[in-house]
Amino acid sequence: MASQHGMSDFLSTRACSIEAATFLPLICPEDAAAFPDAAARSLVESLAEKHPEEMARRTCKALTGIIKGGALSVDWAPIGVLHLWLGRQLIVLGRFEEAYQLGLALEGVSDYWRRQGAKLKLWSLIRGKQTQKAVDLAATWILDNPRYTVELPVSAIFEERDWASFKDISPEMIGLVAHHAHVSSGDPKIAYICKMACRRFAVSGDRDAVAFNYESSIDSAWKRLVIAFLRDVWIEENLSMNHLLDSIEAVSDDRMNVCQLLLTWDPSSEVEYIEEIKNLTLDQTLRKGLKHIDQNRIFVNEPAITRWAEKELSQDFERWQATNESSPSARIDDEFVRQYIVDPQNEEFLRELSGGDPTEADVLLANIFERLYRRFLTDPADGLDCFLSLRIRHGSLRGTLFGPLEEQGLFYTASGFSKTAFDERWSDVMRLTEADRRAVVGLMEQLASRLRAIADELVNERVQIRSAEKPLGAIAQYVVPVSGKILNASLKGQAINFSTFSYMAYFLFWEYVKIGLSDLADYVRNTAKDRVRQEFDSCLESLRLLGSKTSPLVAALTAVSTETRTQCDAIADWFQVPIPSEEDQYKLSAAIEIARTSTKRVHRAFPAEIKISCKPGEDPPLATGALFALSDSLFVIFENAWKYSGLGVDIGSLDVIAELDREHGLLTLRVENDLSLDVLERLGSGHLDELRERHLSTAAVERTSREGGSGFAKLSRMSRYVDRALCPTPLDFGVDSKRWFTIVTIPLYERNGVYETY
Repeated sequence: MASQHGMSDFLSTRACSIEAATFLPLICPEDAAAFPDAAARSLVESLAEKHPEEMARRTCKALTGIIKGGALSVDWAPIGVLHLWLGRQLIVLGRFEEAYQLGLALEGVSDYWRRQGAKLKLWSLIRGKQTQKAVDLAATWILDNPRYTVELPVSAIFEERDWASFKDISPEMIGLVAHHAHVSSGDPKIAYICKMACRRFAVSGDRDAVAFNYESSIDSAWKRLVIAFLRDVWIEENLSMNHLLDSIEAVSDDRMNVCQLLLTWDPSSEVEYIEEIKNLTLDQTLRKGLKHIDQNRIFVNEPAITRWAEKELSQDFERWQATNESSPSARIDDEFVRQYIVDPQNEEFLRELSGGDPTEADVLLANIFERLYRRFLTDPADGLDCFLSLRIRHGSLRGTLFGPLEEQGLFYTASGFSKTAFDERWSDVMRLTEADRRAVVGLMEQLASRLRAIADELVNERVQIRSAEKPLGAIAQYVVPVSGKILNASLKGQAINFSTFSYMAYFLFWEYVKIGLSDLADYVRNTAKDRVRQEFDSCLESLRLLGSKTSPLVAALTAVSTETRTQCDAIADWFQVPIPSEEDQYKLSAAIEIARTSTKRVHRAFPAEIKISCKPGEDPPLATGALFALSDSLFVIFENAWKYSGLGVDIGSLDVIAELDREHGLLTLRVENDLSLDVLERLGSGHLDELRERHLSTAAVERTSREGGSGFAKLSRMSRYVDRALCPTPLDFGVDSKRWFTIVTIPLYERNGVYETY
């Protein structure tokens, strides 16, 4: 070991006893640092008498004298490792103040020894239970550079101490120290202390008052601390225990406000704050867009249904108007209609109201009402069933339910459980015998099959319009038999046009639909969720019987089970009547990113990077309807690219080229992706021609409400209103330069500078 006393050969013979070590020809006092504390002190005392070199004997005598209670000094040898060893011995012996003073003496030697001195000082404060001073010292160093948290024993401050130990320390200071200690150590107990500090900063009113306090304070040290605390600590991961910020949106809004304050207080980091504000703004836009998408998975294009009704039902409506004017029946109050017409518990009221034979006006209105309701449900391109297919049944429900399994390589939605994927993910982790591997794979295949059966029942049987073919469908196609009589009585003597009648009818239709949606949400949240739990529990029990070697898989699958049940709750939340969107706007590029994120939320294994290219200067604002149309289109296109490219996770980037023809209101999206050689060969052998013949015909729109396959019929729906004189092929797909491309054109109209769908 190198030393000012020569080169030691102790390290090569460290197995010898202390007695033997004292007779080694080049033993150094510094070698004492390699021994346990008591043995090291004994060695130093022995070397003070027996070391052959005078300087080494003087050094050891000085050390021995200090250790035995003599006055502390540092000039007994050049500053080196023995000073650190001495500091440790003083701490071990409980002489914390002397150790602290030794650290102070070392700090003035150089930058290196300043850090070593700080270590001694911090250890002496920690072991001396001077918690406030230890936190102050750690905070001072962290404010200089957070990386010192790794070098200094900052995490030791929190050993054998809980949150109550820090209650007298300002939340800004303990929060800063705990945050960086947790970053360096990963200790969840320290993370908890940091979160509690943030909570106290909020509930004490310090957060609300921070702007006023900062502006009125003349304490520059406190201002520096507050800037560091707000910049580094007041972030989402540390605010989970702050009940005053009870949602991601609230946390994001508050973080935005904090960044705006920091932008003023800390101009030296202006670039970083501006970048964070930009990212927060994008995140808020994404969350808002995704929330709108989930709130409108249940949807009907009412204007399109009205256009159909005006052509098909307006003459019958006029006949009803003429008949109704001469009918002697009395009018009932509108509120009774709203309150009772869809309430199955009010049968007595309905029987009383429906007494007597129906009039001609009753029959006419009931016929109009029923035909309009059936169109409302089953219009192939704009009815409820179309959007159930587009936004729930076509991949979204299954992908959302299977997402946690898919993410762990335990489930493939396209082809079922993959043995190859399982081996790649788990073979090195568990190292199973071939017999155990077959047993585990069999259990996982069984789990995947049973979960798929649960999803299939939901998609194929329950998220459906009820009919003879779909008797379990949640949405009934019929209306209350006396609806015509009730409506007729409620409209008696009113001069309404067909548009007003349609609006009233849609209100009642949604009340009918709401009953089925509520039943469906309850089924998913309770029955389906419980079935999912049972299947996971059964699989986990069988895996545990195979022994501890399956523990990694059991741990992962337990977490996946919990998350999958959470996904059931998320799916159940979809089944609500659409919530009208506010007058929100989304830039085209942001809308594309929302579509990518929406796809990723459904298909967690979706790996593709999305490269967005808009025509220079073309990033127009879109209204929520246009956002939904774009998201519906890109979800289908992105899903196709992932499922059918033949490349799987190696698909690479998807290039999205967007262009808006402002003059004619046409938004054209072109998406390109790579293909495997096998897929290219199959497409070239005639499969592409078959696809084009099947999906580029006008009849494709009629298949919109069907699931499975490519979803091109759903894209046909998006472009069906495009004027072919302006755009002869609003939907196109094929192979160009060995890359797959899909083109879809969506008609839009401009309203106050914002583009919306028809």
